[in-house]
Amino acid sequence: MLFVNIQKKVRSFQLDVRFNISNGITGLLGPSGSGKSLTLQCIAGIQKPDSGEISLNNKSFFHRTNKISLKTQQRNVGFVFQQYALFPHLTVKQNIEYGLFSVPKEDRHHKASIWIHSMGLNGLEHHYPSQLSGGQQQRTALARTLATKPDILLLDEPFSALDTTLRSKLANELIQLVEQHFHGPALLVTHDIEEAYHVCHSLVLLHDGKVKQTGKTQDVFLNPQSYEAAQLLGCQNLFPISSYEKSSGIVFINDDISLHVDERTNNTPAYIGIHPHDIQIVSEIGERENTLQAKVCSVMEKIHTTTLFVSFSQHQLEIDVPKGHSSTFHANLTIHLPKDKLFLC
Repeated sequence: MLFVNIQKKVRSFQLDVRFNISNGITGLLGPSGSGKSLTLQCIAGIQKPDSGEISLNNKSFFHRTNKISLKTQQRNVGFVFQQYALFPHLTVKQNIEYGLFSVPKEDRHHKASIWIHSMGLNGLEHHYPSQLSGGQQQRTALARTLATKPDILLLDEPFSALDTTLRSKLANELIQLVEQHFHGPALLVTHDIEEAYHVCHSLVLLHDGKVKQTGKTQDVFLNPQSYEAAQLLGCQNLFPISSYEKSSGIVFINDDISLHVDERTNNTPAYIGIHPHDIQIVSEIGERENTLQAKVCSVMEKIHTTTLFVSFSQHQLEIDVPKGHSSTFHANLTIHLPKDKLFLC
């Protein structure tokens, strides 16, 4: 298990993060400038925190109080950089062998050949990085990293320079390769929500240098615990709460709008939210709770869905509906917000 509790100031930016992750791929998700790459660099030993501690499986990488600060090569960290950082003047085989410099030459050639076969790079041994596709470069970089048998794998936005189609393909490849060849904790830095949901078993949400939420990926998406966490996950349907009746599970967002929720909390929530795809369009209000009249303000056509921007009682709401939904063309809608889909934060 990786444990991180560090503080680091860089000019006016203050990083102050605390989290732990176990085996499998964990996503470090946040916008640009939130401290994702800086966190990775501190774990790898490229940057030194001002205070705190970092440990992996009870091996201390950094401990300010105990004056421990291992060098990068002492941490046995595998780091796959954003642009893969392959040496352009070395072939595929030579790039992989580079990570095995401490291994005797004969063993080095043998181990490199095994990784070339494992990563499906046969026939490309003598190709240079410029002669490889994006996927082949990724597999070469991963082979070079895993050949060193690292205890932890750090991936710094490995798909950021790729187009959407290739990005999706390589994300699938990465999952398969990491699960097949690596069994320790892997930390993937990304600002892409879809990528995080698809690739990662668990998430650490980072905003402005601070951790906003951690947990299993689906749990985090279903139940954001703060306004910033909900926004990081792409949910814009957030409404300030004017009052909350815990005993009845009723939330008031103004004098004339109340919503019933399943969730109960001992804290005083500030916002209530719902994801756009969880809102239902129904034929009539009837006596169904959490059913409202809304007016369609605008429509945005997407590849697989249509997003409706609607208003109700001076509030704005986004609704994702399947392509060709007949209600898309109506000026007024009746909408239902299922109480088991509403979350408090």
